[in-house]
Amino acid sequence: MTTVPQTSPKRRSRAWLPILIAVVLISAVVGTLIYRNVTTTQSDPLQGGVATPVTVETLTLGISATGQVEPVVQAELAFIGAAGRVSEVLVAEGEVVQLRDALVQLDTRQLLAEVQAAEANVLVAQADLEALREGATPEQVAEAQASINYTTSSGTFTDGTAYQLQTPSYSFAVTPGCRQPT
Repeated sequence: MTTVPQTSPKRRSRAWLPILIAVVLISAVVGTLIYRNVTTTQSDPLQGGVATPVTVETLTLGISATGQVEPVVQAELAFIGAAGRVSEVLVAEGEVVQLRDALVQLDTRQLLAEVQAAEANVLVAQADLEALREGATPEQVAEAQASINYTTSSGTFTDGTAYQLQTPSYSFAVTPGCRQPT
């Protein structure tokens, strides 16, 4: 009796493996060819179109609105004891300022001219007094002295005006709630 060698069950299960690998490779090659063919045969969407030149321009957009602008803080400006034209603005529009910051400077030429005129009036009154002393009555001398005293005091000391008039420049500050006396 002869015995037929029998193949092991492991060898039978591996017999289909080369066939499976061949099928996968063939499928990959065929799929790649089909994909390339499909992508190259699609028409270019821009093909056959008309070319238009492009120009560069500035696009201007605007917004129009109505409303009311209200400040965050309001302050009254106090120009106590001074009047005149503004010679220089010391801050820019929209600039943040602090309390007591100088905002403007006044032109003091008019004020200095008033001081000089007052000094000239005092000199004239003193000259008149000397002329009266030489040949005047005591009443006339007293009247001339009173005139000198009045000219000196009214032009120099009323509300500190003399100090302000003799100052070469003014600076004003923001003082919330401060009002000039009327």
